[in-house]
Amino acid sequence: MVTQNFADKVRYVLRTAELGTKVIIEPKGWRDDEKEYTRNKDYHGIFTKFSNSLKFVKNGAEYIDNIYRLYGINTEIELIRSERHPHTDQWQVTYRGFLDLSTYEKQNNEISVKFNSGGLEKLIKTRHTEKLEIERLTDLKGNPIPELETENLLLEGRRINLVSDFEEHDSPDNNTVLYNTDNNNDVKGWTTTIPIKLVNRSHEIAHSTIMNDGWVSVPNTDGVIYGGDNGTTNSMFIANSDRERTFKISFTLDFDFMVTEYDDITWSLFWIRLAIYKNGSYYNFKSVENLLEIGETTQPTTHPVQQANGNHYTITYDKEITLLQGESISIQAMQYLRPDDLSDYHFKIELQNIDLVLKVDEDSSFEQTTTKTVTIHTLFDRLLHIISGKKVLNSDYLQSSNLTVSHGHWVRGFDRLPLPDSTAVPPIENKYKAFTTTLKDAFNSVLVTDNIGLGIERIGYNERVKIAPKKYFYNRNVTVRLPNQVSNLKRTIAKEYYSGIEIGYTKGGEYDEANGLDEYNAKSTFTTVIDRVKKTYKKLSKYRADSYGKEFARRKQKDGNPTLDTKYDKDIFLNDTKQGVSSLLERKWQDDFAVQPTGIFSPETATNLRLSPVNILLKHAWYFGAGFTKYLTDYVRYASSTGNSQLRTKLIGGNEYTENGNIINSELEKPHFVPEWIEFNHKVGYSIINQLEGKSEILGETIPNFYGLVEFKNENNEIEQGYLFNLKPNKEGKWKLLKANK
Repeated sequence: MVTQNFADKVRYVLRTAELGTKVIIEPKGWRDDEKEYTRNKDYHGIFTKFSNSLKFVKNGAEYIDNIYRLYGINTEIELIRSERHPHTDQWQVTYRGFLDLSTYEKQNNEISVKFNSGGLEKLIKTRHTEKLEIERLTDLKGNPIPELETENLLLEGRRINLVSDFEEHDSPDNNTVLYNTDNNNDVKGWTTTIPIKLVNRSHEIAHSTIMNDGWVSVPNTDGVIYGGDNGTTNSMFIANSDRERTFKISFTLDFDFMVTEYDDITWSLFWIRLAIYKNGSYYNFKSVENLLEIGETTQPTTHPVQQANGNHYTITYDKEITLLQGESISIQAMQYLRPDDLSDYHFKIELQNIDLVLKVDEDSSFEQTTTKTVTIHTLFDRLLHIISGKKVLNSDYLQSSNLTVSHGHWVRGFDRLPLPDSTAVPPIENKYKAFTTTLKDAFNSVLVTDNIGLGIERIGYNERVKIAPKKYFYNRNVTVRLPNQVSNLKRTIAKEYYSGIEIGYTKGGEYDEANGLDEYNAKSTFTTVIDRVKKTYKKLSKYRADSYGKEFARRKQKDGNPTLDTKYDKDIFLNDTKQGVSSLLERKWQDDFAVQPTGIFSPETATNLRLSPVNILLKHAWYFGAGFTKYLTDYVRYASSTGNSQLRTKLIGGNEYTENGNIINSELEKPHFVPEWIEFNHKVGYSIINQLEGKSEILGETIPNFYGLVEFKNENNEIEQGYLFNLKPNKEGKWKLLKANK
């Protein structure tokens, strides 16, 4: 009988694309490599770590040295360790990784180099914060890559309730309308604006007005024009409409009418009127509506203006007015008189103690447009391709996702092409701002909306980036069983207790164009029952999901604003979509919700409702709720929001929730674990390594075993389970698990 020695049972192979594979002599330090399986705290995938360097001798050292000399430190050298199966005698990979040539040392013909769990892991760690233009046509090594594949997304538009508020000026100098003329002044009719201060601006075309910023004349109702028919910019509280729009104008105007001089005048008239002007900044008179008349429009025989001295007037107005493109509105005071003697008359009136409350309300809409967009799968695939030079994404979840992203300039109708024409006269400048993001921002944003995780998996000799719901990395099936009772078991409290929750988006709810009281996709905070620790579960997306922000960007289309910069141009917008006939469409409430949402303006045009803070919070509950298992009758309590917290939704098959409501803990999804670390010793032999490195088919999906539950016999020889967070398999075998919630 022939007994196999160790060398017959274990095999080491080096592999590169440049020199192929090479079976080598076992590296020195392998049995003292301080190898670890460890769960990444950000991605939640399990990676292999090595603390010590390995020393390669003879043919191994020669192979590595040749690679280093010929191709440099960027070359990927894979090290594969295999053992023969004790029953089948087949080679089984026990673990593999990549040499880090940046740690290369050579002494006495032995090469020392550190060993990492994967080439992709190293690349992601190195490059995940680098800003990348996703439309670039080369990877980071300069190799060509295909053009970015985009989709068309029809933006039907979000109706927005725009409300601009005005009041009287608080300065006495700006709160009086004065008419003063005498002696040889042949101008007998004047019109000037009522001074108005803009206090809340939702309309970009809304403005304060100033009296006497040029005298403005308009026709009387008999068609006679006194002194000209043009207005001025500072006389218009709505100036130069960008398109046909309908406004509800409502105001109350109070003032005291004072006549202090009135000599040698045959008759006089006075009006308060609402005037409309046309032709943009030319402000040509179009029409007028009299709101107050003192005197008749025909020549009177008495002096009604003089007789009105000391009267107090109140004018109320509440109507809809439609302005065409280029039209403006002004509230004006106008007087007209006929003197007895042109060379010797006196006329002086004042509107004093003006009190004004004016509101311009608009149910605002904009014609539908189309934007480029990329699916979330395409975005990750592109970023990883640029970083690694390969197609390495493996994600059925992202492939089936309805989530897409659009760049601010795409929403406005800008495109990378055509390129600028510097030969044109004048030169044509392309103002396009490239779609730029980082892998970190992309991952963290989808982590917020979908609670995802990331790991590195192998298919044959190839590494793949696995992106899936975080639950994939915390599978509730037992996939690793330890045969013996564990020793030196220690239990400690894990820090997965949260006293507060902060969830949503870093941008949203604050706009220059309007107040953000109606936008729901902003940032919300909640408190929990936990008061023994101060720790916040903080998940905030840098990508935007606010329909208002996207709508404001969309309304600044390139065709009408080719040189205008907006604060949305570089932002990235998330879109919850569905497939239409010829393009993608945004999902509306009927697609996902049992009843129409309440608490928002125009629910029929609302989008991204599934991405509201409460609806995404529920996707995270199985994780952050681990500390609530003893407090099921308590609540996650609303604290604050930077957006509309009145939104109320009910997903199909789900409960109804308000953004500012409290959620009882018993309604949260059952946590997969409880916050308790379990540390113990248990030797790790071939069979356990084989379990850890193996995979299981669970409900049609192949899952690495180290993402499932580890089952063991605890200090009382009872069966217990937990999720692997750290394992040092050498020597006595040191395990660290997070206790499963069964």
